[in-house]
Amino acid sequence: MYLSTPVRASACLLAVVSCSSLSAVVTLIDNNASNESWVTAADWSDGLAVTAGGDYSTDGYTLRSPNTPTWASTFPAGATLTVEDGTGASGGIFLIKSGVLNMDNVNLGLGGLVASNPNNGTNLATTWNVTNLTVLAASTTTSGESAAIKGSYTGNDITMNVTNLLGSGYLAIGGDGGGLLLNYTLNVSDASGFTGILHLDRGNLILSSGLTISSGSFMMSDGTNTLDFGGYDMVVSSFEFGATSLSANTYTSAELNTLLSTDVFSGVGSLTVIPEPATTTIALGLAVLVLGAGRISIKRRRK
Repeated sequence: MYLSTPVRASACLLAVVSCSSLSAVVTLIDNNASNESWVTAADWSDGLAVTAGGDYSTDGYTLRSPNTPTWASTFPAGATLTVEDGTGASGGIFLIKSGVLNMDNVNLGLGGLVASNPNNGTNLATTWNVTNLTVLAASTTTSGESAAIKGSYTGNDITMNVTNLLGSGYLAIGGDGGGLLLNYTLNVSDASGFTGILHLDRGNLILSSGLTISSGSFMMSDGTNTLDFGGYDMVVSSFEFGATSLSANTYTSAELNTLLSTDVFSGVGSLTVIPEPATTTIALGLAVLVLGAGRISIKRRRK
């Protein structure tokens, strides 16, 4: 069937509008109250509860998961949540009020993910399962301009199961260095796409899988923070303990304690700080060979 030019133009315009509508970011326009969550339609810019496949931003407001302290909540399938600063005054906070929280796509910018999961007066631990966790470049080491994952009260420990750790920003575990020393268990399947900084700021970090951040860095504030290898190995491109940067090598927890005059490392397993990637060395070597060949060629021409 042949469509006239005006009809074809209208159809194209409709398609563009439809696609734009589907891809538009929906923003939070008010803080979730204590009895509200991501299903509270009135708190979103489109007036709808979160739906599968949507793209959502906290925009500086506080978002809550459903209040299910002893069982699981699931953010709608395929939906993306970006926790970031913006219009709201809270700085962009996502409060986990669920015993288990399942999410597909989370972007962390300026703001934080906070476990605050009380039940009948008792603060409970949270398990957070996320497929793709991206730490945005907007999050930096500058105070007040970073992303953090932390618990609110004693008992609000967090187990983090991350399939893919991505992005180039800075992520603090334990948050802003407050008084709580909570337990954070970390299981990352693939961190090959992460080029940023992971920082144990305040708390006890327990590995429940091997952690390889070959293109990113790990920082650990000295003091009472602890790192338990849990029988697994950690591989990073750089490791800083307080003001000390470790040289490229492999260390057991006992060796780290001796080297750094501390007792905060434990568990079977090891830390490997990898040297400069071999590909860089090879590239530099090839460059030298090329320059050398050029010089020989020039000398021969002059003869």
